[in-house]
Amino acid sequence: MKIDKVIHSVDDNLFYQEFWPIVSKVWKVGFNIEPVLIHVSSGKTEIESEYGTVHKIDEVEGVPIHTQSQMARLW
Repeated sequence: MKIDKVIHSVDDNLFYQEFWPIVSKVWKVGFNIEPVLIHVSSGKTEIESEYGTVHKIDEVEGVPIHTQSQMARLW
């Protein structure tokens, strides 16, 4: 079995967003695996996509954003 993609997720918390450029480069350059980031957001924050694919989805009201970010990896 060959792993083609690795999925990460993040919300609007800048602390966690800072890891994406480093982590995506390690997966892409070091392991030749495409990193995919699911960005759950309520704003217009843009995340760098130099080494991987970034999919932005809108936050659902009434559900904690951190829970949505965790569940996004299962979607």
